[in-house]
Amino acid sequence: NPRDEQKSKKTDEEKLLNNKDADDVKDAVLTLLRKYKDTEILYKAPHLVSILYDWERWGGIKEVKEWTETILSDDKKIPEFLGGCGGFIGSAGMDSHFARYKFKIESKNLERFCDVAQLKNKSEQLLASNPEWLTDIYKEIINAFLNGFLKKDSWDDD
Repeated sequence: NPRDEQKSKKTDEEKLLNNKDADDVKDAVLTLLRKYKDTEILYKAPHLVSILYDWERWGGIKEVKEWTETILSDDKKIPEFLGGCGGFIGSAGMDSHFARYKFKIESKNLERFCDVAQLKNKSEQLLASNPEWLTDIYKEIINAFLNGFLKKDSWDDD
């Protein structure tokens, strides 16, 4: 294939970002994070934990913790925040052709960015008070967090 031949002629240095390019990418990402940190775009983002780790690496833990504290001070944002911090695990039994997927949130993934004990208490209070805006989906997300908190070292199925 002629395109493969052209690609192979590039040196390793030509194929990679140089340090300045990498710094420019980091700066662009930090600019976007800071631009959207006060909007729902960020706290509702999928794969939020990965975003928080990158933000910490490039902007510092203090900035991330301050943002997380602000978001979690609003009860209505907690389920959305937690929803972005979870993941699905699949399993299939020998007697089934279908996989089962379960949404899980591990508290240990959040410990770096917030006080998970406080978040656990707030989550339990939300479920107990059952405000009108707390939908069934939000309840499932909060329960996934609480279950992950109890089983914080295991992604094993129940």
